[in-house]
Formats: sequence, structure tokens, C-alpha cells
Amino acid sequence: MGESERRGSSRIRKRIMLRVNNRPGILLDLSRNGMRVSTSMVPVSPYVRIQFRADGSEFDLEGYILWVNKKYAVQNLKEMGIIIQNKPDLYTHYLDRIIH
Repeated sequence: MGESERRGSSRIRKRIMLRVNNRPGILLDLSRNGMRVSTSMVPVSPYVRIQFRADGSEFDLEGYILWVNKKYAVQNLKEMGIIIQNKPDLYTHYLDRIIH
């Protein structure tokens, strides 16, 4: 089974600065259900708040960390897979524009 089949939706690569629980990070890619981000610190709780700007809009999202890869070697950053919960309409419309 391919990665997109397991995930259920395709991923779009993006490189956007964001904040996870008010700490800086980088959005690496996103899909209709979640996103992969890179940060220097893994939050204690799996429930996170994600904030970023894209295409002239500001997003303030709630998420849940599904997995963490602590072996990501670039500048001691960690990758996290986060599922987005309670998606606001503005975020859903943003996804509709960028995911075909």
C-alpha cells in the first residue's frame, strides 16, 4: 500500500514559518487531515496549537501529535506528524485552493 493510500489524502509540500505552542517551527507539508512540521522542541502534551500565515490569511489551529521523528539531523530539529482537529472554514477553504 502506498503512502498516500495509507494517509487517505495527498500531501502538498510547503515551507512556511509557523508556531507550535508559541515556539517557532517550519511547516514541511500538509494534507486535508494534517501536516508534517519541524521544530527544535517536542511539546510535552500531544495536544498542540499551531499558528501561521499563508496566502494573506492567519490560521490558528488545534492539533494532535501522531508521531515524532527525533532523528531528523538538521540543526537538532524534530519532525512531527500532526492531525488537525476542528478545522475552521477559512483553513478548509485554503486547503481547497492548494490541494487539487
